[in-house]
Amino acid sequence: MQRNRGFTGDIATQYDVWLRRPLFAPNAVEIEKRVPRGQCILDLACGPCVVAERLAMRRTLLVETDPPKIIGCDRNFDMMRPALQRAEFFGIPLTTADACALPYRADSFDAVVCQFGWMFFDDRLLAMREILRVLKCGGQVAISTWAPMTSNPWIEVAREAVSKLFPQELAEFYNAPFVMADDSQCRDLLITAGFEDIHHSLVELDLNFSSAFAFATGFTRSNAAVMNLSDQYHVEAETIVEAIQAAAAAVFGDQPMVAKMRSNLFTGRKSSQ
Repeated sequence: MQRNRGFTGDIATQYDVWLRRPLFAPNAVEIEKRVPRGQCILDLACGPCVVAERLAMRRTLLVETDPPKIIGCDRNFDMMRPALQRAEFFGIPLTTADACALPYRADSFDAVVCQFGWMFFDDRLLAMREILRVLKCGGQVAISTWAPMTSNPWIEVAREAVSKLFPQELAEFYNAPFVMADDSQCRDLLITAGFEDIHHSLVELDLNFSSAFAFATGFTRSNAAVMNLSDQYHVEAETIVEAIQAAAAAVFGDQPMVAKMRSNLFTGRKSSQ
């Protein structure tokens, strides 16, 4: 029987090892800039807790007498598992829950942050309404989505390289992270959910990998869909890594590999009334 890998076990570990710092840490800084100091902050769809850790480091540097509580939440515990020791060090409790049915009382949080998770929620509008419910009056949401794939050439290069190995199997898993790239669609959902004072920023940052090999390894071994194709078609993971590495090095250089990544960042508030 053909096994179907998900974002669990070794794939979740590889995700943390190869992608956390170059892909998610720079964007976490941008989210942190937009989150005011508060007494209770929720990092939703936190995965390896990149934003939560960034907020916790801010808390540590400020040496606050009454430091805020930061909570990490993801429906997939395996994605949080690599962050367990770091979360314990920073005092970040972790919760397994669905964004569409958050296990928190109304008016619990001063802020909710969500980095590149909105596109994967089963009901994106319901998830926003749940965020609104658990926010305190006047509380803020800060949520990021990827800008269009055409604005992120690094993923197009990886897609093209892999398409030469698996030409019929690509669209769904490569397109999925980019389905919320339309900023007007995101804004409309936030308005419909009930948020006010909505702002959108297009964020452009450097994507820095130590090498094209590191980039290729991350986008092979931490991608459940690619690894499933590897299993199904009996193509070694090393072959996929080599294909992406060669393509990426040719466009972006090697040691280091540097590209531009672009994302949308939205903020909004719950009415203070």
